[in-house]
Amino acid sequence: MPNIYHTIVEFMNNWLLLLRSKISQHYNLSAVLLIIGLCLGIYHRVGQLGFVFDDSRAIVDNSFVHKGVEGIPHLLKTTLWKGDTTMNYAIEAYRPLTMISFALDYELFGLEPAGFHWTQLIFYTLLCVFSYHTLILLLGQQRRYIALLSSIIFTIHPIHTEVVCNLKSRDELLSLFFAICALYNVARHIKTGNVKYKYFAAIFYPLGLFSKETAVVFLGIIPLTYYFFSSLRVADILKNTIPFLVGFAIFMLVRHLVLANESLPWTPITHAQNPLLLIETWSKKWGTILYINGKYLQLMLFPYQLTFSYFYDDIPFVEIWHWKAILTVMGYLTIGYYIFKNFKSKDVGAYGLLCYLAGLSIFSHVIIPFVNAMGERLAFTMSWGWCLFLGAFVVKLFTVKSSVFLRKIITSIATAALLIFFIHKSYARVPAWKDIITLCSIDEKVSPNSVFLNRFLLAAAYEKAIIKRDPISIATAEKYANNMTKLDSLDPFYWIKKGHLFLLKGDLEQAEHALENGLRFASYYFNESFNEFKTDHIELSWNNYTLKRVKIYYPSLGYVYKHIGEVFFDVRNYRRAISLFEAAMPHMTSEIGKFYINRDLGISHLMIKKYDKAVEYFAKADSIRAGDYYVQNGLGNCYFRMKDYKRANEAFEKAFSKYKTAELLQNLIATNQLLGDSAKVAYYKGLIQNRNE
Repeated sequence: MPNIYHTIVEFMNNWLLLLRSKISQHYNLSAVLLIIGLCLGIYHRVGQLGFVFDDSRAIVDNSFVHKGVEGIPHLLKTTLWKGDTTMNYAIEAYRPLTMISFALDYELFGLEPAGFHWTQLIFYTLLCVFSYHTLILLLGQQRRYIALLSSIIFTIHPIHTEVVCNLKSRDELLSLFFAICALYNVARHIKTGNVKYKYFAAIFYPLGLFSKETAVVFLGIIPLTYYFFSSLRVADILKNTIPFLVGFAIFMLVRHLVLANESLPWTPITHAQNPLLLIETWSKKWGTILYINGKYLQLMLFPYQLTFSYFYDDIPFVEIWHWKAILTVMGYLTIGYYIFKNFKSKDVGAYGLLCYLAGLSIFSHVIIPFVNAMGERLAFTMSWGWCLFLGAFVVKLFTVKSSVFLRKIITSIATAALLIFFIHKSYARVPAWKDIITLCSIDEKVSPNSVFLNRFLLAAAYEKAIIKRDPISIATAEKYANNMTKLDSLDPFYWIKKGHLFLLKGDLEQAEHALENGLRFASYYFNESFNEFKTDHIELSWNNYTLKRVKIYYPSLGYVYKHIGEVFFDVRNYRRAISLFEAAMPHMTSEIGKFYINRDLGISHLMIKKYDKAVEYFAKADSIRAGDYYVQNGLGNCYFRMKDYKRANEAFEKAFSKYKTAELLQNLIATNQLLGDSAKVAYYKGLIQNRNE
């Protein structure tokens, strides 16, 4: 039996030696082709994806991007997403290269999302290839298996799907891309000693900063690279870092000048984005911060659940003595011990872990608070170091002298299983980014309490329920309305939608309760007397955040009454709708608000056959905004029923000049028949015939 075992071992070793000799002849080309193949194999469906979330601000609604090449000067001197004129706030960030790349995409593809997504994939593929070449230069051909395995893990890691599939995340992609280009030239400088490569690196580095500020972490990674892969003294390493500090200083100066020129207020950091702001106790705050950093570690090692949503109320608040916080401390102490033990020996794994910690540092909330609690796209840069550590660690298990054959077999199986899992997870995740509703529907399983996720799903389900009015659609919308009135319990907008759904169900008592809550909370918001509405987890600062959103939906309290009136109108309770529209009138200070209320009152009185009153309101609306389709159509219907066919015909013709609908054609035929105008009857009938053909 031992002889058979040794024979198998000898055969395997000889086979591996033969394989190595064959592969090494064209190793680099084969590795590059493998990396490109993995990128295309996993992400080839990106052309089927659309625009989601902040893509609207960055691309779809951005006037500077829509200018293409001509928009570049504007993008160079304005803050992020400044071209989106619908924004009432400015983003306190300056990332012109990312926005310029969108403008160039628009120049080539217009608003066709496939073109933008293919550009994203090309940059990701180039990043993976350049990363491999950088590692080959740093590690040398003798450790090429570490370079290849680390690059494969980086290429297929599931946590990268958000950066590749979400166009807004191009800032993270370009930031790391240019930073790796800088690191590649640092490696060339180390290998050749030619100082020109150092300056090439110093040119690439600020390009990463001008894409997104995440590249700042390479101010730490670059000197670490000189330490681990050269024999330079500390003084020489610091000297070599100076050009990168100059690039950073230039970026900060330009950024300061652009931000100082911004006239709009900065977008506030809200609890919806970062629920850490709701935590009051020291132990719970640091326990939750530890949980977040532990979650990043778990996503690096085994990303079995992915989601776009790490907002309120996705992240649990835990005390510092909670087992998840303690487990995080143990994990990072283990990392610290590994680095301490292997730092002097310049172990590649220790270098990778230091790069991981550098990338984590700016998003960890330990050094500085960040806008978002966490996010998978934020893990992109830190994952580069982690993948290098993982590749080095696996290869180390193979190469240690004490490593027995059985350990090699177990390591091989575990590594193969992990790689297969990563490929499968990444491949399966891509279609989730098709559109907002698809993404939210899939991620609901992972983030059922997300305020953002439930908000989008409610909007889609509510619209479907209003159209179809079947029990299943109404029940689905009600589920999300219930979630929103729990997660954002003081926002009147969701209470009113919930009341509407109850009315569709015929549950008048529940509807009255929900609509009463909506009106009551809105009244407190507009009177700014909501201090008494504190709950266990919603404080005054949260109410201030909700107030800003409420005033986007409802410019005044009159619009709240109007919204509730529209709900009753939709279920044909016209008299109740009229009372609410009348209650809205005193709160309407703008001319457009008064126009809407008079128009709604006119339509409502028309529905209860009070034609004189309807004409009165329509006339008031027409005096504010002449020629409105709904006003003229309403006037025409009123006059027709009052048998004033001449006025009815005049009103219908005015409405027809706005929108040539089939209903208006029938009305015009009817009025002209009664007026005895056969020529016009024939004309309108001809229009109907042409439309049918």
